[in-house]
Amino acid sequence: WAAMSYEQRAEIMLKATRILALHESDMSALQCREMGKPIGMCRDEWREVIRLFNGFIAAGKHQYGKTFPNVSAAGGLGDIAFTVTEPLGVVVCIGPFNFPLTTPTFKAAASLILGNAVIIKAPSDCPLTVLRYVHLLNEAGFPAGAVQAVSGRGSVMGDWLTDNDIVRAIGFTGSTQVG
Repeated sequence: WAAMSYEQRAEIMLKATRILALHESDMSALQCREMGKPIGMCRDEWREVIRLFNGFIAAGKHQYGKTFPNVSAAGGLGDIAFTVTEPLGVVVCIGPFNFPLTTPTFKAAASLILGNAVIIKAPSDCPLTVLRYVHLLNEAGFPAGAVQAVSGRGSVMGDWLTDNDIVRAIGFTGSTQVG
């Protein structure tokens, strides 16, 4: 995934948005049944997931790095310095039970477009919606392991994810107690 070009990653992510759009009704119903959120709010959350993917795909087009004159003491006339955006590796995305799709998507879509692999930790209270969501994402053609989901109690699975050496970054939204 990290070795692919921005254009290749964007193509797969755009395909994912089309697949997600096809499943708005059944995914909204699943979320409503699983967690009790009103169906209208579930539909709104599902639509927001698609908007987030599209937004981060667009933002990814502008990750060029920066170029500037090298003003260090060792720099000579005409020397330049530049920055390059590179993937970190595996990013864990943890969100709250009340917004189990949009909050992790803020983290996952941004990470994916920049070439990172993601693991989404499903909330213990409503894991089915997140597990199905990641299954749909993988239908778009992400390379094996680029988008994963895990479920389980935070005290077990959350601890394992945060203590794992392969994880390079963690995006977390939740309560102080859980954090």
